[in-house]
Amino acid sequence: MKIILLGGPACGKGVQAKKICEKYNLVHISTGELLRDKIKQNTALSEKLKETISSGNLVADNIICELVKEKISTCQKDGYLLDGFPRTMMQANLYSEFDKPDIVILLETDKNLALSRVKSRRVCLNCKASLKVDELKNKHCPYCSGSVGTRIDDTAEVFEKRYEIYKMQSAPLIKYYGDLGLLVKIENNHSIEETFNEIIKSLSKLKELK
Repeated sequence: MKIILLGGPACGKGVQAKKICEKYNLVHISTGELLRDKIKQNTALSEKLKETISSGNLVADNIICELVKEKISTCQKDGYLLDGFPRTMMQANLYSEFDKPDIVILLETDKNLALSRVKSRRVCLNCKASLKVDELKNKHCPYCSGSVGTRIDDTAEVFEKRYEIYKMQSAPLIKYYGDLGLLVKIENNHSIEETFNEIIKSLSKLKELK
């Protein structure tokens, strides 16, 4: 099964992606994680990527697609889930040249709710878990006791910029995958479990059709 998970900044794609991948034995491909791993390599490209991301701008489509293509080529499980990719029609077109999804899930999230998530979000510097402030244990990760920090793009200013870019670029993607009959919209303003249950219903229907 090949899934694309779409949604605006801080809509909870990462949390839902992890749960979906665990249930269906899929490889979780997050462009955010791919980029953060690349940034750690201390190259000229990594410095450029860091500057681009911290300013709220999007990384060039061809770079993103090459990272995704490379990761897909290593997948050996029952499929994969693309978290936040494609973001643009150019990325969608480039992706279609080497693979295609079985379903595209759009998480529709209230903007104010997403912003509140940004303000309370932390990330474990050790195991990379995405956490909320109230989940921390003595200011450390509850899973591995590692130190936590904030992502370089988790500011209100960067969120506003990313949200406007998302609205502008997501519209043609939604139409594109909708016209292909692949798009499923999931309201994402409730609990994590409620959203997950709605996603499972859609994926179960997909598996029944195969």
